[in-house]
Amino acid sequence: MATSPPRVSPRRHRHRHRRHRASRRRSPRSRTPRRPRPPNRLSRYRRPPRRPPRKQLPRTPCRGRPNRRKPSRPDRRSRSPACPPRTRTTASSPARCARTAKRFPTASPKTTPTAPRSPKPTTRNSAWLAAAPPPPTPRTAAATGPPSNTWSADRSSIKYDSLGGALSFLGFPTSNELVNPDIHGRRQTFVNGPIYWSAASGAHPVLNHFFAAWARNGWESGVLKYPTTDEIVNPDGIGRRQEFQGGTIYWRLNEAYFVGGAIRDKWNTTGAERGGSLLGYPTSDEIRLPDGQGRMNRFERGVIYWHPATGARPIVGAVLDQWSAAGYERSSFGYPNGDPINDGRDLRQQFQNGVIHTPGTAIPLGGGLSLTYGVSAPGTLQSATLPNGISYSGPGFRVALRITPSRSLANVELSILDAQAPPQLKLVFGLPAGLSLRTSGRSIEIVDSAGRVVADIGGPIAADAAKTGLSLQTSVEGNQLVYQVGVAQSRPLPVTVLHNVASETTEDYNPYYRIGGYTSLVCGNNPYDCGRSVRAHFDSQEQSERHFPHHLGSSGPLYQDDQLDADRHCLWQAMTTEASNAEFASLLGDAHERDKYTTDDAAIMDQYNNITGRAVGLRNEGNVSGIISTCNSYADYARIINPEDIGSVDQSNPNANDLIALFAP
Repeated sequence: MATSPPRVSPRRHRHRHRRHRASRRRSPRSRTPRRPRPPNRLSRYRRPPRRPPRKQLPRTPCRGRPNRRKPSRPDRRSRSPACPPRTRTTASSPARCARTAKRFPTASPKTTPTAPRSPKPTTRNSAWLAAAPPPPTPRTAAATGPPSNTWSADRSSIKYDSLGGALSFLGFPTSNELVNPDIHGRRQTFVNGPIYWSAASGAHPVLNHFFAAWARNGWESGVLKYPTTDEIVNPDGIGRRQEFQGGTIYWRLNEAYFVGGAIRDKWNTTGAERGGSLLGYPTSDEIRLPDGQGRMNRFERGVIYWHPATGARPIVGAVLDQWSAAGYERSSFGYPNGDPINDGRDLRQQFQNGVIHTPGTAIPLGGGLSLTYGVSAPGTLQSATLPNGISYSGPGFRVALRITPSRSLANVELSILDAQAPPQLKLVFGLPAGLSLRTSGRSIEIVDSAGRVVADIGGPIAADAAKTGLSLQTSVEGNQLVYQVGVAQSRPLPVTVLHNVASETTEDYNPYYRIGGYTSLVCGNNPYDCGRSVRAHFDSQEQSERHFPHHLGSSGPLYQDDQLDADRHCLWQAMTTEASNAEFASLLGDAHERDKYTTDDAAIMDQYNNITGRAVGLRNEGNVSGIISTCNSYADYARIINPEDIGSVDQSNPNANDLIALFAP
């Protein structure tokens, strides 16, 4: 089979390709340089301007400069000494020699690298060796031991690793090493708290409440400065503490507060936070006082005040109540300059301008509030225990403070013994917040912020040695009741001043315990008899409560409380009759019923029992113990009368040998 001839392109195609190839050839004319185009200033492809030519300086021979040709032997340049310094700084400097040497290493890749050989100390290269920087020191692990004065991130990592690293309570890190504002310390933050370091304190974590208290007081720039320990468990097993350079932060189930300086030292002497200590845990940070000099800390059971002139002093109990109600360090007492002294019956403390003495007893005011009271004097008083209270003796005077078992009635008896007595004597009251003293007629009322009376301090009744009544002026200074006793010194001594402090435990306030307006009028008209018998009001209350202790605050049948009330009326009228006379006792009883009137049924019951009481007083003249036993016996067997049958009772009580009590079904 014959083969077909090769396929040949048409002539016209060959011609076209020939013309195309011919067009690519340049003619001699086309090889002439073209005219340069003007530069386009907006073109993004504009060539940058040429750098000016580098200044050429004469070069000196450099034996250490390697040949740019490939060396025939690996150690060819190792035998050449380094370049000497040139006379002028040029591009061919020792640094260039170093860069050139780096491009052509002296050691072969197949050989083991060895330490570079030091150049020989020749005169030619000694100057360059002196100017060259020292070789870098390889980083090694931080040594364990006491911290030096320089920071190393290894210290943070050592502390972090010692706590357990990422599996510890800190969690993962959230920052690198940070420089503190004081420049000296360092810190690093983690998920649950930071680690702080300083040369003097070392590295310690600060977390949660401790960190909040530390931040509240200025971090490391504040009074606490840097932490010196981790958290420490207190001996009670509940609280925690952490030591800082400027103090200690304590925490216990609520919040963390710091104690420092002289206040912390004094707190430690009182037992610190341990169980049974004087003060307990702190409840506030150290507070700067308004005068700019003093400092204070609050604790669970008191406070500690510090002043440069007095030092650190704790204040607790009723003394704190009375001093705070007077105005703290801004009051007339000033700062404390002595520790509290408690001998079991008297709590006293010396201040800059006087001493506060208090028995520590409190009168309930309702609503969980209570009233404490005491005596303020220029110096220390002698105390003595009474069966129902305490007495204080000073130069020329004596004050007896008594209280009933229910603590609803207190009696104050002031005796001016001789001319050495001061012109003023003061009672100080620990008023709760929101309460104040107010003068009202012949009495001093204790009122709340709304003006409601919650307790009453009856007007004083005074009599001299001749049993002659006299008017004793009183005034109110803040939380203090001031007696002006100068007028009494001109009368036959001793002068006795009596009055009651009345409240109520089961009700907001009951005027039964006060010496009301009608009672005060009777006493004003009969000062001699009133001065002799005013103590009977308090003594009858005390004896009836002692005989019926289970009836105090009773929630049972009403007649149980009326038995106690019947006993009180019998004792009061009998003691008043024995101290003065039956006629005055009758006037006083009628005035009292008008002052505290409640219902007709209760008024009939009280009048009936008052008659029996006066009869008991006449039958037991000079025999107070006989009065007490007789009235208590009558009260035990008191007749229980229904309120609807009270009209059948003979109100004249001809026999006067029994008592009655109302029954409420």
